[in-house]
Amino acid sequence: MKPTTHIIVINQNNLDRKLLQQMLHSYNIAFFDEFSMAKKAIEQAAPTLIIIDGNYDDAGFAFCKSLTQSISIPVIFLFDTAQRSLITKMFSSGGCDYVLRPFNQIELSSRVYIHTSYASEKKELEALAYYDPMTWLYNRRTFFKHSHDLLHTLNSNQIPIHLLLFHFHSLHKINETFGYFSGDKLIEEFAGIIKSVFREYAVIGRLSGNSFAAMLSHKSAKEVSEYASRISRRASELSIEKEFPVVIEYVIVEHCSESKSVDDLLLEATQKLKQSEIARSKRNY
Repeated sequence: MKPTTHIIVINQNNLDRKLLQQMLHSYNIAFFDEFSMAKKAIEQAAPTLIIIDGNYDDAGFAFCKSLTQSISIPVIFLFDTAQRSLITKMFSSGGCDYVLRPFNQIELSSRVYIHTSYASEKKELEALAYYDPMTWLYNRRTFFKHSHDLLHTLNSNQIPIHLLLFHFHSLHKINETFGYFSGDKLIEEFAGIIKSVFREYAVIGRLSGNSFAAMLSHKSAKEVSEYASRISRRASELSIEKEFPVVIEYVIVEHCSESKSVDDLLLEATQKLKQSEIARSKRNY
């Protein structure tokens, strides 16, 4: 299995590189001589851990300080001696730990394991704070935040903005008949449909158990309507059995006033959705 923990090492010492590669063979390690090249790699794909040779003197500490001010990545330094001045500089620059030469296998492996495990767990917790764990769409709080930012950015530019609200109408009945596992599977598949249709065009979130929303900008009313119709058609193909079709209700609300907030748009969409459901119930009756 290919290692998933990514470590960047900034070190010019060939012996250090060889030892680190041997002692940390279970990790995916990338070595760099220069800080500029390492920075580019970090910007492309943030690693789980960074290891910096302390022999770069103040350049290493300056790089660490600049890096940790913008992103949260644990940094371990490699020192020849445990001088108090070096350790103070390390902590002041944002470093979190150090390892002394000559390397001890148990000490090095343990320190790397502790920091990579903590970093991974922290990322997982951060993901749970921002995303719905079943669909990996934005949760309600994150959806509101990004939608608010979108409105705030585009409000004064006369750029079309639309809110789409989707209601998984048949979910409750499906859960009662086939069990929650079937309902959860349909939710995941429906979320996959929304992602594939909107791609990068929208802020998408799961607002509640059976409610999903999307905020789009730079799209005409016709384009937004086509997106919604496409999602509804593809969702209808998810039916478990003929007598239990997947029914997705949706409404579209256009942001046409600078004074309207995300809450205002969602309230308007919810009211329209209720009116649509009442009309559908009367037709069925």
